[in-house]
Amino acid sequence: MLIKDEHQWRGDQGSLLNLSFWDLKMRAQLGRDLRSQYERWMKEPLPERLATLLGQLEQRERGE
Repeated sequence: MLIKDEHQWRGDQGSLLNLSFWDLKMRAQLGRDLRSQYERWMKEPLPERLATLLGQLEQRERGE
């Protein structure tokens, strides 16, 4: 998880308790962990539907 600046760290309400920010970061990191473990153990790419969902989540995390 990369936090780029203090504004992103504090979130929309200027508080470390910005739960939606941390929820999104946690979900994206869990998705990346899932992808790496799946590909490591199954020796194949993540199924297309899961890869698509993870891609959408990562886009939201980057603010796209």
